[in-house]
Amino acid sequence: MIDCRPFLGHPETMSTPIYMATMLVAAAISMSRGFCIAAVLQPMSFAIYATLVAAGAFGSLLLSMGSIEHTIKSYPRLWADGRWSDVVEDADGIVRKLILRSLVPVIPLAALFAYLGGVPVAAAPAIAAVALGIATTSTYASIHRATLDLRSFSIANLLRAALAIVLALAGAVLWDWPGAIAGEFVAAFAGAFVSRHYVAALARTAEPSPRAAMTGPDQKSLQSPQHYEKLWLFLGFVLAAIPIYLDRTFVAGHYGTAAAAKYAFVLLFVTAANVFVGIMSQKIGPMLVHMQRGGKTLDDQLSYASRWIAMFAVGWLFAMGCVYLALTAGPFAELGDKYGVEAAMLATATVLGLAQVTVVMDHVLLSQDRERWSFLSSLIYFCIVASAAIVTLWSGLSLTTFIWLMACAKIAHLAAQSGFLLKHRNG
Repeated sequence: MIDCRPFLGHPETMSTPIYMATMLVAAAISMSRGFCIAAVLQPMSFAIYATLVAAGAFGSLLLSMGSIEHTIKSYPRLWADGRWSDVVEDADGIVRKLILRSLVPVIPLAALFAYLGGVPVAAAPAIAAVALGIATTSTYASIHRATLDLRSFSIANLLRAALAIVLALAGAVLWDWPGAIAGEFVAAFAGAFVSRHYVAALARTAEPSPRAAMTGPDQKSLQSPQHYEKLWLFLGFVLAAIPIYLDRTFVAGHYGTAAAAKYAFVLLFVTAANVFVGIMSQKIGPMLVHMQRGGKTLDDQLSYASRWIAMFAVGWLFAMGCVYLALTAGPFAELGDKYGVEAAMLATATVLGLAQVTVVMDHVLLSQDRERWSFLSSLIYFCIVASAAIVTLWSGLSLTTFIWLMACAKIAHLAAQSGFLLKHRNG
């Protein structure tokens, strides 16, 4: 068994309920940002903003090329071994690579958009800025999660959410969608700086670990993953991200700008589900790695993860019930009318939001060193989504039906992950 006291025994570490309350406030602020920007911008501008932000989020995976995804598992293990300074230095190195990589596609993208004519040239630097901001934040968030210091992590998230809503909303008011994206970019880097400050301070003040003392001189460099392991991880994340981040582009191209605005607005709720699941994962993911490293069984891990998933499901269903009332007959009925929100679309968004717990199941697979199974689950999901897109193009399905197909694909993703875990448990 590993000694978790270096991670859980800090006097300043807050309890889980306080941590969850703080993170839920941060999530509520993040969710409010999207709705505030939707209220300020015209539907066409909001559709452009949402599409570019989603494209930038997908681009952050391409910038990473698997480097950030691997830290989900490697950083908790290295931190558990007492190699704090090495982890901080590695994160700094990743960020330097991200900055250089983000500069590469700007000019080719701008030239492509200028040639196409229907896309603003400013979209190219906007996508690159969003991608770099998200990737940088993800890098330092990964190391921050690995410390298991709930107090500083929740504070950093709360501050980043507050900065994002203030700067993005101010930018939207002053400069339409480019201003909103500029505000997001500045907020992302400010939040990343805060996380970096906290983890560096924790690394300087942490007591020496017996595990670090046992590490030989030839093992001081960071453990590099096997090439195939990193490749499976990268491909799995990319395949799972394509439907999530490029769906708005598909909807805009097939259904038109007005439908894209409605779709982007409804998908704000699914994004909110992603945020809430992300909050859980920030606590669950590193703990699952520590549990596996400490000798806990897969059943122990699944029981731990299932309790969190059940709490999310209950809270999500209640929240979406409140959303339905607020947008149809409550204080936000005018906003619902502005984007033409329908009850059927909210129902599909509710199911799609519930299925976002695939992120948690991925953490279970990764903690068991089953990157290939994570990839195969994502491949199944992607193939179903691609088939749904083809059927939609050929048969002219309604937008609501398309969202239902996306929800079914995500449920299949969850079923595949569960099947692989059951196979692993049964040997």
